[in-house]
Amino acid sequence: MQEFTKANLINSGIIPLEFENVEDYNNIDEYDELQLSDIPNSLINGRFIVKNLTKNIEFPAKFNGSERELKILKFGGYLKFATSDEFFELKRE
Repeated sequence: MQEFTKANLINSGIIPLEFENVEDYNNIDEYDELQLSDIPNSLINGRFIVKNLTKNIEFPAKFNGSERELKILKFGGYLKFATSDEFFELKRE
């Protein structure tokens, strides 16, 4: 994934997941409903189970991000992160 695209997704609060198995891409269609569960823990360990509710299948996905990117995602995007106390504490260090 291009870093510019990845950064834009993270800044918007969107988790940029990557398929662990490239073949799983072919099991998703345009209007399929996908579900992620246990997002906080999955972000920490970098592994997600994506459930395709439309087709009743699951597949693994991964997130490769820095500590800073994790913090931004936990706040739901850069704007919320940048207005948080945690952001200003980091600036003071």
